[in-house]
Amino acid sequence: MQKKEILSDLFEITAGGDIKKEKYSKFKKGEYKYPVYSNQLTEKGLYGYYKKYNVDYDSITVTARGTVGHAETRINEKYMPVGRLLVLKPKKNVNLEYIKNIINYKVKFANESTGVPQLTEPQIGKYAIEIIDDLQEQNRIANILINMDNLINSLKKTIEKKQKVFEATTQELLNGTNKIYKWEKVKLGDIGEFTGNGVDKKIIKDEKEIRLLNFMDIMRLNFIYKNVSRHFVTASKEKIHRCSIKKGDIFLTPSSETRLDIGISAVAMEDIEDLVYSYHIVRFRPIITMDLLFRAYIFKNKKFLNQASTMCEGSGKRYVCSNKKFASFELEIPMDIREQKNIGIKLSTMEKELDMLKNKLMKYKQIKRGIIEDLLIGKVR
Repeated sequence: MQKKEILSDLFEITAGGDIKKEKYSKFKKGEYKYPVYSNQLTEKGLYGYYKKYNVDYDSITVTARGTVGHAETRINEKYMPVGRLLVLKPKKNVNLEYIKNIINYKVKFANESTGVPQLTEPQIGKYAIEIIDDLQEQNRIANILINMDNLINSLKKTIEKKQKVFEATTQELLNGTNKIYKWEKVKLGDIGEFTGNGVDKKIIKDEKEIRLLNFMDIMRLNFIYKNVSRHFVTASKEKIHRCSIKKGDIFLTPSSETRLDIGISAVAMEDIEDLVYSYHIVRFRPIITMDLLFRAYIFKNKKFLNQASTMCEGSGKRYVCSNKKFASFELEIPMDIREQKNIGIKLSTMEKELDMLKNKLMKYKQIKRGIIEDLLIGKVR
């Protein structure tokens, strides 16, 4: 059976204290030290030793400034809440993990202040939540969600480890650390042609409708296939021909608000007749033999990305790298197609494994959300 409860009836609600950084960033022998939590979504922040601030009971903390309403359980833990962090200490016998998930998934906190969103003790205390009036049922639901969280967190750690290995392997292979065949340093302008002046994001009468490859497509993808975009614009026949996309074309980002976004690349894995590239990106079409998969990774080389980020021009609001500048950049590449293939296959295999794990993580999160929807409203017992 479910019932409505006002949060102030379920919890004693207090706000975090205000202590200066120097008060808890250094330690003295024999003094108390507890983890310090502030209005951040990190697990543990700085450490402190002011005993009068510690909360030595099971409770829930809720972020109360900026990103408001994110709840975390603090069970069997002495800690110090500081800044805009609300502490909910139970007045009644409830499962805190169960309540935490209700707050995170079922409560929508209104922005009751102008400017930066904030949440105060009186404000949060007025909110009502629907809970199952059976502690054993609360415990059972909480255990299911904890197990699901453990599964998700374990997969996240696996992905993080494999991501680091992939990044390290990428740099090792692209720098020729264990080269088998001869590598040569080349200027990009000598091995291919850069073309800009892409298609504008406009619809003009009497022009042909065509799909557009955008800046964000390059930012999020390494490989470009036919289903990449659903963004339609129009262009003249001449423009469509000039901004065509052929198998093996490499697209790069020439401008952005930050230097680190210059030179991000993706490669077309097939001819795509009904797709043209945007004026926000440039096309590089190699004229030398280069393995298709290898093309997708060679521009991930830190030496190339460093050239892009340091040699672009801008005032701080917008940075731009011209085609002429791109053509002057240098890369060291293996001249033997066999080594290119080996590098491309190895990195592609590792990336596919990472993508499978990321998709699995997404499915787990969807499953958890479905479980929460069913369990928290009492649909499933």
